[in-house]
Amino acid sequence: MDFKTTKAEVTLQHINYALGLDSDIDVFTKILSQNITWNVEISEKEWGIKSIDISIDKVFIEIEWEVYKEDLGLTDITSLLCKSDMFHTVAESSKYITGTYKIFGNMFHIIENLEVNGGILEIEEVLIDFMDNEIHIL
Repeated sequence: MDFKTTKAEVTLQHINYALGLDSDIDVFTKILSQNITWNVEISEKEWGIKSIDISIDKVFIEIEWEVYKEDLGLTDITSLLCKSDMFHTVAESSKYITGTYKIFGNMFHIIENLEVNGGILEIEEVLIDFMDNEIHIL
């Protein structure tokens, strides 16, 4: 059985590391979109379910980030503006440096910890750790 999750709580750890910023700089984030496709295979036995195997097929999450320019030095601003590529878009205004960060599952090690909880199997939380390059799906 194939499933798609488009709404789950997303927690970002070490986004500063991914952007090349010191950990004391405030980075404001917003999840623009998320799409996680996953598969469940059920092994049956005579009188019930023998096992449930879950696999994550694809992960795509788009994050918008924003940093106050007054919190940044010239080197940080230049570094952020140079991050535009196929995964990043970056823009500068008079007060902010803003951008989007596109996350594809194949860029990270995916750790899946889904369990049947109260008879329900669903993705409740996605934790993205930029420093360890991991996505935990809970």
